[in-house]
Amino acid sequence: MPQRIDVPGMGIVEFPDGMGDEQIAAAIRKSMPQEQPQAEVPGIGESMLVAAGRGTDKIVQGVRQAYNWATNDQGTLDKMAGDEAEKDRLYKPLQEARPYATGLGEMAPNIAAGMMTGGTSLVGAAAANALPALLAYGSAEDRLKKAGTDAVLGASGAKGGQLLAKVLKPAGVGVEMAPNAAVSAAERLGYKPLPSQIANNPGMAAFENYLLRTPGSSGTMQKVATANQNALNRAGAKAMGEAADSLDEGVFAAAKGRIGAEFDRLGEVTKPKIGDDFINTLAKIESGNSAKGAFASKEVNGLIDKGLDLAAKGNLTGTAYKEIRTELSNEASKAFRAGDATLGQSYKSLRNALDKAAKDSLSEADQKAWDVARKQWDAFKTLSKSNVAEGGNVSAARAAAAIRSKNPNFRTGGMQGEMADIARVGEAFKGVPNPTSGQLAQQMMFSNPFTGLPLLAANKAAAAAYMSPLGQRYFSRGLLDVGPTGQAMLGRAGSVLGVSGGRGLLGVE
Repeated sequence: MPQRIDVPGMGIVEFPDGMGDEQIAAAIRKSMPQEQPQAEVPGIGESMLVAAGRGTDKIVQGVRQAYNWATNDQGTLDKMAGDEAEKDRLYKPLQEARPYATGLGEMAPNIAAGMMTGGTSLVGAAAANALPALLAYGSAEDRLKKAGTDAVLGASGAKGGQLLAKVLKPAGVGVEMAPNAAVSAAERLGYKPLPSQIANNPGMAAFENYLLRTPGSSGTMQKVATANQNALNRAGAKAMGEAADSLDEGVFAAAKGRIGAEFDRLGEVTKPKIGDDFINTLAKIESGNSAKGAFASKEVNGLIDKGLDLAAKGNLTGTAYKEIRTELSNEASKAFRAGDATLGQSYKSLRNALDKAAKDSLSEADQKAWDVARKQWDAFKTLSKSNVAEGGNVSAARAAAAIRSKNPNFRTGGMQGEMADIARVGEAFKGVPNPTSGQLAQQMMFSNPFTGLPLLAANKAAAAAYMSPLGQRYFSRGLLDVGPTGQAMLGRAGSVLGVSGGRGLLGVE
């Protein structure tokens, strides 16, 4: 009789009578279904290429589908439906095995659309990502639904890319920073520009103004402002040869007396020799006046005659030099006030030639002392006039205006020293245009203990973080300036990742 054996997975199986156990076991093994070898999953790169091809093919088939709809070719539409279903079936295992790689690869048409349409703004990113969905194979309802979803995801991703660029550089991508010359001048003075001043950022300036004028943070900001003002004041005093944190009347009086005494000393020891330089100056004045023909100045001709008489003497005593110089300065000022710039400039030129002769007659040490006294006197005149130093404080902006008007070398970088550095700071680092804006609303909020106390603590923490060395470095210069091109690339990358990642989160293909 045949042998009946219950084989797991096969049920009751009959075997001929007389078969041995080993033969039965071999027959069972041979009859059992063999496991098929599992197909090897492509690598990430290959999976992305396959997905890119699938995404592109959907666009091609979508265009064909639209054409067949328009021509009412139902037979072709039915065949396409079957073909697309089969393609999706074959593609699905790869999607499940490599969801991230295939998700990114399918974005190839979106990347191409972004490159063709620009796609860097939020509207552009939305349009670039909606276009492939509108063209891809599917029903009209599916196309519209996917296009709307991809438009929102693309715009959101692009915004994320823009925010990343902003995080990398809070001051703004590609903005013009403060000149290096001004930053270096500030370092020499001990002046610490605020992040908004280095980055030329109005938004940061408004935030700094808020911190300066509200409880909790005002103390921190005021310390910085006071330290910067003291740095300017010390530089102004040093330019005049003094040491002080405030330029009050006593400082100016001390500077004037000391510089005057030095000029008196130098005037006593100098013995100007009226030589070729002085004669050449007279020749230039005479040539310029003669070139005017009938409009030549008689007063200038008279000055030339006096200069020639002076040259004939050859040498001057220190006392004579001082008296003649004073006379030339007074006449120059009188001519300028009377509106005769030609005569005034002629007096100044002759006085400068006399000064050179006086300086050249001094010893090397006294010549250096002469230059120092002249520089300190120029600083004294600048700071004591035109409200450049008012209430004991130097105004860097007013100093810049005063120096620009009388020192052409300042613009070309030829002027050096404390006054030049003060002027560079005044030109580069501006204050807030409307510093009292929003004060009423802030007062109302701080007068209420329920809002005032939390704001007080928040302001204190914000000021400490913002004005810390790390905070100042980050907010003024950021971590990385990717530039407009980099910002556009981050926007496009964010757009693509937004659609790909959003689809995965929403569970849509």
